Amino acid sequence: MWPTIVATAFNAPLNALTDAPEETLELGLGFVVELLSRKSECATRNLNELTFGDFIDLDVWLIDGLDKWLHKVANKCGQTEWADEALWLAHEAARWRNFIYKQYKELFAIGEYEEFSEKFDIEHVPNSGQEQARNWMQVLYELSNDNVLNIDPITNLPLLEALNFMAMRKERKQKELEQQKQNARKLKLA
Repeated sequence: MWPTIVATAFNAPLNALTDAPEETLELGLGFVVELLSRKSECATRNLNELTFGDFIDLDVWLIDGLDKWLHKVANKCGQTEWADEALWLAHEAARWRNFIYKQYKELFAIGEYEEFSEKFDIEHVPNSGQEQARNWMQVLYELSNDNVLNIDPITNLPLLEALNFMAMRKERKQKELEQQKQNARKLKLA
């Protein structure tokens, strides 16, 4: 496929490249890869103003792979016409998402010594986006008290409001669980 890729990228006749030496094609592919991986800064939406639902969408799309969702990630994060700008927006979205996860590491159960990769080109794992979407649906069902009519109002909440609520709720449940454990210990000792 190398001759076809290089011919398409440089608008060259395919028959001129089919007999080209492998080193020449490799160099041509190097240029293609370099051009495709360039990022150009562009106007970005204030990501901190996203809703909880927007964050969930971005999270799932970034995990599922930019090969499928680059256009949606870019549209959610800003306005762009060019692929290099879309890549920049996606990179910024991934950095911001990692920042949010680190800010709420207790909520997301990210250990103190556990690395949360800031590397953008995460290895794609089949079905990981579907699994993440399923995890978020479980969170939404829990927050909605299993009432589907409550899901839209939850996804429309400002992101930080929703995450702060979830963090406080988790902290309260952990305290209740600890209190139950202490009460059980007291009963055993009595």
